[in-house]
Amino acid sequence: MDSGALVAKDAGRTLADVVASVERVASLLEEVARATQEQSTGIAQVNQAAAQLDAATQQNAALVEESSGASDSLRRLANRMAQGVATFKTEA
Repeated sequence: MDSGALVAKDAGRTLADVVASVERVASLLEEVARATQEQSTGIAQVNQAAAQLDAATQQNAALVEESSGASDSLRRLANRMAQGVATFKTEA
């Protein structure tokens, strides 16, 4: 073989190597894109769960307020009942 044919053969091999490397890079980029999408989905799920926890926390806070108000009301009623019953005398 003459030197021109050897150079052309080497250039062909080099181009084949470049094409193979580009294909590997493209495959890695596809893998990164898939992983990024999975992470995005996971983050969205975490955000949704955090929003649900926040809503539950706010609902619990409202229930605590209601319970506190009901407790105060019951205490006042119990005091009035105790005062009303105190007027009655029992014989021993």
